[in-house]
Amino acid sequence: MNNNNINEIKQEDDVIVGMYPPLIYVNDMTYQVSSGGDYYLEQPQRLKKIGETIKKVSSTDAFPKENFVSNSVPEGTEIYYDEEKPEEIYAKIIVYGETRYVLFNRLNED
Repeated sequence: MNNNNINEIKQEDDVIVGMYPPLIYVNDMTYQVSSGGDYYLEQPQRLKKIGETIKKVSSTDAFPKENFVSNSVPEGTEIYYDEEKPEEIYAKIIVYGETRYVLFNRLNED
């Protein structure tokens, strides 16, 4: 796996182990919150809801490679996708009453 924001991360069988940035696993791919923490206050055009997170795991435990699992957003968080940009997903979260669409980028996995 190649990513500048991860101090030590590696894949072992069906889990990712190491120090964990905010991650979401969707459609058999791992996505990490964008390095700039990018988000939008309005839903970007062309986004389609593809599901909701089913489980939140601890950011200190091994990250399971299970679809719609995250170590950063709560269970039930809506996940959005733009077919023209498969390397990106968005998590719809509410922070202090404000809706945000937080950008996650797909990690390059070896």
